[in-house]
Amino acid sequence: MTMTYEEALGLVLSGAERVRTGHERMTLDGCAGRVLAEDVFSDVDIPPFDTSAMDGYACRARDLAAGRPRIIATVQAGASGLTSLSDGECVKIMTGARVPAGADTVAVLEETSETEEGTLVFSGTTGISNILRRGEDVKAGEKILSAGTRLFARHIATLASTGNHEPLVYEKPRVGVVSTGNELVPPSKKPEGTEIRNSNSSQILAQLKASGAAGSFVGIARDTLDDIEDRLRRSFASCDVTILSGGVSVSEFDLVPGALGRLGVQPVFHGVAIKPGKPVYFGKTTGGGRPHFVFGLPGKPVSSFVVFEILVKPFLQKMSGMSPLPGRLRLPLAGGFVRKSGARMEFIPARMRDGGVMPVQFHGSSHFHALSNADVLLVVPKEVTAVAPDSLVEVLLLD
Repeated sequence: MTMTYEEALGLVLSGAERVRTGHERMTLDGCAGRVLAEDVFSDVDIPPFDTSAMDGYACRARDLAAGRPRIIATVQAGASGLTSLSDGECVKIMTGARVPAGADTVAVLEETSETEEGTLVFSGTTGISNILRRGEDVKAGEKILSAGTRLFARHIATLASTGNHEPLVYEKPRVGVVSTGNELVPPSKKPEGTEIRNSNSSQILAQLKASGAAGSFVGIARDTLDDIEDRLRRSFASCDVTILSGGVSVSEFDLVPGALGRLGVQPVFHGVAIKPGKPVYFGKTTGGGRPHFVFGLPGKPVSSFVVFEILVKPFLQKMSGMSPLPGRLRLPLAGGFVRKSGARMEFIPARMRDGGVMPVQFHGSSHFHALSNADVLLVVPKEVTAVAPDSLVEVLLLD
């Protein structure tokens, strides 16, 4: 009986636990896309002092209510001279400037005017302080980000402001990519006769980059055991993981499983009840030391893409310290869906539209252009052959 997707995913994640990457410290300009290897904490209060949230006048609310407090100074961001106010006094203050002790409100500039005598006229209503209190956002010693967080641009200002200028991150998984097939030529060459362009490697390398891994193209292996073994040895020597596309099915010309066996790679599984991508291979080197894991993806572009998203990507996320939680939503299905067989879980290119989801035009696993029009994969569970219009369905978000 063919393995289910859930069983295969469990084995993949279990394998990733054994090959976690090492750690390194990175400067802030180089850590976007990396994964934190430890919790990080703030070394200061944020804001570090009571701060004006607006341009205006800092004063006591009771003085505003009493009328025309005296303006004694102007305070800009970064100034440190004036530290406190006395009764009946106020200061003109800029956004981000330190609020003097004694002030409990900032009257916004648009609701004020100054008299010739240097007093303040307030035309607004009191009740909003417009003051950011010390430690209101973050307190010194507070955990700001957890280990396993993948860093994006939105995290960098927080790290910089809290003294984490060289966070400890996981090293990128190093992944070698090998395409197989006598028919393949580089994308730069116009195919002749029975040749086709090697699109899978470029696609996989792009997926690796989006996943936070360091991918390297090892080359095209021709359909001989010797050539496939040569490419595999090169990848094994410099990478943590190897991904092959093509040559993993069961015909006499699908030589990848045999070449892997000759190099001491044992299959963890070969074949999963998914569509597309049923022939997918997952194996590991045997013997002592750190294992090397190998994914064999089907040669058809959509199959290769889907298997990467649902099996390879979670493996790499786990390997680099992340919790492999794919972005999934439940959305109403526009128009309904029917298929002939429910023998396998199916992943169908689809597009979100008007709060729902609709499959794109799709003719099978060779129809790679369908992916260009998709932003999600519609997940159809095993044994389900029909889905009624407006039923809630699960979709997997694509990067």
